[in-house]
Amino acid sequence: MSNLNAVCLEAEMRRWRLKLKQTMEMYSSTACKEALSAKTKVVTFHHQLHEKFERSSLSLNSILHLNMDSIGSGRNLTEDINVSQLKISTSPKITPAKCGHQI
Repeated sequence: MSNLNAVCLEAEMRRWRLKLKQTMEMYSSTACKEALSAKTKVVTFHHQLHEKFERSSLSLNSILHLNMDSIGSGRNLTEDINVSQLKISTSPKITPAKCGHQI
């Protein structure tokens, strides 16, 4: 009977080892899948964040260019006004006497 007990014990040990191996493989597979899924989510999030940053950067650059254009237009307008005022102030004064009219 002791030989039969040893055979039964070995069979039971093989079953437990197989079950342990299957359980470890299942957890390993699940853990790998979860890690891969998490990595995919992180990569996707990173791409979305990068795209949003690019869009906001482009928008900011557009706004800056518009502002610079506006400032440039304002400067040009100011310069034009100053030049016109200078021309007016330095131009000879026309009086009625110079025009041939008497007052």
